[in-house]
Amino acid sequence: MTQQPTETRVEGTLEGVSALLVDDEFDTLEVLGTMLRLEERRCSR
Repeated sequence: MTQQPTETRVEGTLEGVSALLVDDEFDTLEVLGTMLRLEERRCSR
């Protein structure tokens, strides 16, 4: 697995999250929680 720059990974993740938000199957709070965890992980470096 190749290491991607963090920015690229985060942007890809945000696109994925946007796609999930369109899908009513997913709980918005769950998605927001995931985003917060990603943000914490990114900031803790």
